[in-house]
Amino acid sequence: MTFVVVGHQRTGTTYLMNFVNEKEQFKEVKFTTEFFLGRNYLDNEAVWIKDLIKDYYLNTYDKKQIERKFNYFEILKEEGRLHPFKVIPFELIKNGYEKRLHELLDGIEILTIDRDPFDSFLSYMYQRKTNWANSHRFINRKQNIEEVTFNADTSDIESYLKIYKVEKDFISSLNIFHRFEYEELTPENMKNFFGIKNKKDIYVPMNINYRQLITNIDFVENKFKELYIKYVVN
Repeated sequence: MTFVVVGHQRTGTTYLMNFVNEKEQFKEVKFTTEFFLGRNYLDNEAVWIKDLIKDYYLNTYDKKQIERKFNYFEILKEEGRLHPFKVIPFELIKNGYEKRLHELLDGIEILTIDRDPFDSFLSYMYQRKTNWANSHRFINRKQNIEEVTFNADTSDIESYLKIYKVEKDFISSLNIFHRFEYEELTPENMKNFFGIKNKKDIYVPMNINYRQLITNIDFVENKFKELYIKYVVN
């Protein structure tokens, strides 16, 4: 059984992929990051992948790489050798790959996560404020995670919700194998779900109170509720 994680940003997909990789025991390729990002580079021969830790690649989508990765996955799927990966679908959909991605995911065991979108939005805005310096809290790694204040305006909320709506509709069109609630993402629950007995945890929750850090919480929360109805419900 090959699991693929499809979800929104800031919902725990990296944490979930950490357990997927352990369950699958796929030794050649193990990535918890979004596979189509430019930092996960697939060479011309489609025989190896490496994580390019360069600022230019961190959050970019290269069309040549997208095409190469689709070809790579489609061949592996046809041969029954598809390995786990994670996809945050908005950029692929924006670049015209929605149908191809849907076809690639057809017949695959898809995992996704439901998190309160307002909480995800606050987490996203905090990461943007800190330039994604620490997008995850690691065990046994020295990190300087600052609890800096930030704010958000109407345009921030609108931009986020437009992306959220596109991804939500796409995920809803898939045949989901299992849908986790964000609060379920605990080591015990993950080990039980995947049947893993022994696993050293790599990540822990960020444990940041974003509601205390955002300086205009009342405005943002009320405006988010209003615009959620406009952009997502209607």
